[in-house]
Amino acid sequence: METPLPSKPSLDLDPRASETLKWSAIGNVLGNLVEAILVYIGAQIFVSELANDLSGFDEYGPLSNIPFGLFVRNAVWAAVFGAVIGFLISKFYGQLQKWNRQFLQGRLKNFFALMFYPSLVISLIGFLGFNAYPFYFGVMAFVVGLAGIFLRSYLYAYIMTRKVGTLYPPPF
Repeated sequence: METPLPSKPSLDLDPRASETLKWSAIGNVLGNLVEAILVYIGAQIFVSELANDLSGFDEYGPLSNIPFGLFVRNAVWAAVFGAVIGFLISKFYGQLQKWNRQFLQGRLKNFFALMFYPSLVISLIGFLGFNAYPFYFGVMAFVVGLAGIFLRSYLYAYIMTRKVGTLYPPPF
């Protein structure tokens, strides 16, 4: 008698995967925009104070220098990455639960925690590891950037929990 092969997650877009993909993309875009706005404001205010130069706030006000094109590009990429992350969450949720039990001793006890903490850690690694932000903009702008990362992760986890959290069984 032949033993059956272990079942692999399907790459089909079932209703749960579709909803998770959609809300993950939306949550990631909204969180990314909040973070980008805070980082921009922090850089504008604190760099201007440090340089004793208000060139970022010219006669048309601070809105005249906002890099809208950069925000739009970031939003598009945030939607793409959010959709991919949502798809991976929907297809590998069981594996995420297993890793939570195996490596974290089940510390991520609900869906919100399962979305918030990994998002926060990944964002912090990206911010701290690939960014010379504190060297260019100073400590206070860096703190505002960290607040933006925290709010981004919180908003993402909140949206995911509210919109698709009921589609996923509790981790235990």
